Amino acid sequence: MLANNPQTENKTLSFTLGDLVVLPDQLRARRGDKVIELSIRDIDILTVFHECNCNVITKDHLFNQAWGFHHMPNSRTFDNTYHNQQNTDRN
Repeated sequence: MLANNPQTENKTLSFTLGDLVVLPDQLRARRGDKVIELSIRDIDILTVFHECNCNVITKDHLFNQAWGFHHMPNSRTFDNTYHNQQNTDRN
């Protein structure tokens, strides 16, 4: 998956999304004093949002960037990922 994903080439630079500081090389993000552990896929998804420049992101574009061109997602792939992240954020 990672070899096919162009976004993995630039994983050392941190970036911000609102009040969230994303640290790709550490697989973490920070919001204030809170440290959030992230997966590689989480980093890929956040990178897509960071690079969108407030434009609309299609589901196909998000799947291609975060899951790779060869991934054939079912209709619940994104929903499950989002749900899992929401549960993680509550803890």
